[in-house]
Amino acid sequence: MYPCETSQKPDTYKHQNNRLKIIFSLVIILLFQSLAFAADSVKVIVKNQQAKASSIYEVEFVASKPISPKATIVINFPEAFDLSNLQVAGSSTLNGGFNLKVENKELRLERSGLGREISPNEKVSVKFAIVKNPDRAGDEYNLEIEILNDQKQSIFSKEEKVSILPERD
Repeated sequence: MYPCETSQKPDTYKHQNNRLKIIFSLVIILLFQSLAFAADSVKVIVKNQQAKASSIYEVEFVASKPISPKATIVINFPEAFDLSNLQVAGSSTLNGGFNLKVENKELRLERSGLGREISPNEKVSVKFAIVKNPDRAGDEYNLEIEILNDQKQSIFSKEEKVSILPERD
């Protein structure tokens, strides 16, 4: 062996080792990013947050599983909310239509089966009105959002806190 050959081999191994470390790091980063986007999430937007006010509510969610054209979206409100005037619901992200049912403090949006399946990790938004806010201001109100598949089994279930502000004089 020549002296120049022995001095170059450790450098070659060192460069290969560095490349492997970089590739491994990139794989780990991509894996964590994909897991972060696959998490179920929900956000509730209240257009008028004042106590005793009638308001439009919007629920945005991302489910890690596909949502069937025959799925049901169930939104449970705390006792202090009044859903007796809730008659309208719509969505620009769910096509095919749905049936709106209100019973006690539960809103059910049953997809008609005519729309397309919603892909995993696709953002969905549903608006509905009119919901009368509680008489008392506070941030202890939790809405429960659940998605049921065709067989009425839960594929998504989350709670989201809603803040109600004091009435304006």
